Amino acid sequence: MDEKHFEQAADYTERLTRQGIRAALNQEHGKPLEINGERHCNDCEAIIDPRRIAVLPRCTRCPDCQQDHELRSR
Repeated sequence: MDEKHFEQAADYTERLTRQGIRAALNQEHGKPLEINGERHCNDCEAIIDPRRIAVLPRCTRCPDCQQDHELRSR
C-alpha cells in the first residue's frame, strides 16, 4: 500500500470512528452539530454552506456526506 492509499484509509477510519461516536451520542439523528454559531456536517465536521441551510433548514450533512448517506441507505 503506498502512502496515498494509507492516508486515505486512515482518513476513512477516522471518519467512521467519529460517525460511530456521534451515533452513540445520538447527535447523528437530526440534531445539527453547531460550533461557534456555525453549523457543521454531522459526518465530516466541515462547515455547511449557509446557502444550503437556507434551502434545507433541517440539513445536518454537507452535500458530499448526504450523497454518501443516501447511497449507503439503498
